[in-house]
Amino acid sequence: MDFSHSKTRRLEWGIFFILLAWLTFTLMATFSKFATRTVSLPIVLFFQNFVAFLLMVPWVFKHKISSLKTKHFTLILVRSIAGLGAFLFLFLAVQKTTLVDAVLLNNAGPLLVPFGALLWKKVPIEHKLWPGIVAGFLGITLILKPGSEIFNGGGLYGLGAAVGMCAAMLTVHELAKTERHYTILFYYFLIASLCCVPWSLAGWRVFTPDEWFYLLSIGLLSFLGQWAFLRAFHNAQPIVLGPFCYMAVVYSGFIQWILWGHVPDWIAILGILLVCAGGIWTIVFTRYQPKNRV
Repeated sequence: MDFSHSKTRRLEWGIFFILLAWLTFTLMATFSKFATRTVSLPIVLFFQNFVAFLLMVPWVFKHKISSLKTKHFTLILVRSIAGLGAFLFLFLAVQKTTLVDAVLLNNAGPLLVPFGALLWKKVPIEHKLWPGIVAGFLGITLILKPGSEIFNGGGLYGLGAAVGMCAAMLTVHELAKTERHYTILFYYFLIASLCCVPWSLAGWRVFTPDEWFYLLSIGLLSFLGQWAFLRAFHNAQPIVLGPFCYMAVVYSGFIQWILWGHVPDWIAILGILLVCAGGIWTIVFTRYQPKNRV
């Protein structure tokens, strides 16, 4: 057997799935911008997770109820709330700022991971990470253009999404040591759906065909994106796939140009490049990488 050829094929599939995952996440953020014009955000989040949960049910029948057993439900609960919070802030940011800025700030999560690991697990920040961290935060500053207007915009929401993403990454790192990814996802979609129910009831009504299209599409994209994300890391290591996560910025830039004709100014472009470079640097040089189970 040609193991080098097999390894290359797995890497190619890994790259394909990570690119697909971030395309679906970017489309989901775009659809949320249209959906929240007439539908409340809690309802959008409910459909995002409940539709995906329903699509997870066949997996439970395939692997039986025993596949849902876990000794770390508290950590799963934290991961689920962190993931829900990340999308909540991302969808809020999309409403208040450009799609590119919202997606990019969400993807600043890796820049926060070394600090999260320091606070939670007492893992010291390696000296070689600082160039990437400094470059990333400088890029965030250029994108936000600090001033009084930032508090009326989506910048802080975008940073909130980054914090949620960081917390989700750290908890998944721990859970992946003992839990199957599909078990984590099942509970994530279930818990997130239940969290959204009380807030969704107040705005519940008969939806129009266009609203149903956006709501169901967001749920389907959520499931497809999470599935593709898992398949990506099943085929290749995080240190290899991490830099490809920033293709989301390219996707969002193209969508933003096509739908709204908006092109970032040179300061924002410089900030985007710095955040991408800083995030990639941090991903490549950090030792705090998840060990993946399937």
